[in-house]
Amino acid sequence: MGSVDRPFAERLFTTVGGGFFHHHALGVRQAAHVALTRGMLVQEIYDDINCPTTVEVLREGGRRSEEIVEASLKVPIFIHFVRAAALDRLLPIVKGGRFILAVLCDDQSEATESVRKVRKASAG
Repeated sequence: MGSVDRPFAERLFTTVGGGFFHHHALGVRQAAHVALTRGMLVQEIYDDINCPTTVEVLREGGRRSEEIVEASLKVPIFIHFVRAAALDRLLPIVKGGRFILAVLCDDQSEATESVRKVRKASAG
């Protein structure tokens, strides 16, 4: 979302009572800028081919990872395609922010274990 687009999105979101903003991981560097949009309820970052996923950027650490966590404190960030196997490394990072994770599980037992891990991380 460029600086020209933000006033339009803000007018729309504040007029209708809130909005859900979808963009792609190619623009993950803009997560902090997008999070400033008044009236936004959720920022959804969807992965793109041929660029690092949001989960990869978060796990790498560094300034971009910190910016994503900081942006999530302004408005929750929804991340798709989180593998259950990635939760152990990801949860300590995202527990400092507000994230909605769509976790991919192979079976019911993996789903049950993923829910347990998320609840534990959220409580502690």
